[in-house]
Amino acid sequence: MKSKQKEEYITATGLIKKRGWTKNMVGKLTGNLEVKLVDNPHYKCASPMRLLLLKDIKRIERTKKFKELKEKAERRKPSAKKAVETKIKNTLGMADTFSIVVERIDLDTLIKNTLAAKQYWYDFNSNWNYMKFDYRDAYSAPKENVNRWMVNYIRHNLSNYDEELESLKGKIGKLQGYWYYKEKLANEMKKVYPELRKEIDYYMMGISDNMKEDN
Repeated sequence: MKSKQKEEYITATGLIKKRGWTKNMVGKLTGNLEVKLVDNPHYKCASPMRLLLLKDIKRIERTKKFKELKEKAERRKPSAKKAVETKIKNTLGMADTFSIVVERIDLDTLIKNTLAAKQYWYDFNSNWNYMKFDYRDAYSAPKENVNRWMVNYIRHNLSNYDEELESLKGKIGKLQGYWYYKEKLANEMKKVYPELRKEIDYYMMGISDNMKEDN
C-alpha cells in the first residue's frame, strides 16, 4: 500500500522571506486558502501560527495573476530601494545636526556618583532572580569595572545623549544614525575625560559588534 505523502506547510512570513512574495501579494492571493492553526513553538502565550499548504501556494504561483503581481513588485524594487537609501541619508543628516554636550566633573566626584548609581541599581533589582550580577556590592568591584561604569554614567548623566537619540526612534536608518552619533559622542567624551580613553574605546568596540549582528 502506498503511504500517504506528508503535507508541507508554510507561513505568510515564509512566503515573503523564502519565496519572494510581498505583503500585498499575500493579502490578495491567500485570502480564500484553507488555514491550519498550530501552537506557536516560540511563545506559548502567543496567538496560534497560521499555516498554508505549500501545494496551494505552488498552484497560485503558476497563475497569471501571481505572475502579474510578481512582475509589478520587481519593477518597484529599484525605486523602493532608492527611497530607503534617501531616508537613511536623511536620518544620518539629522544625526549630524545633533549637538554634543559632555559635562566635566572631577574624577573623585565622578567615581562617587557612579558607584552610588550602580549600587542603587543593584538594590532596586535584587529581587529579580533571573538577572545576573557581576557584583552585588558595587563598592567591591575592581577598578576596570568601575571605569567602565563611569563611561556609562557620563553617557547617561553628564551628556545630552538620551535626549538627542530619542528623536531617531522609528526612523529608517536609525542604527546607522545611532552609530554615527555615538562615534561623535565618544570622541567628545575622550576630549573631556582623557583619563578614560581606553574604556571609551572599549565602549565603541561593543557598539561595533552590535552593529555587525544587526546587519
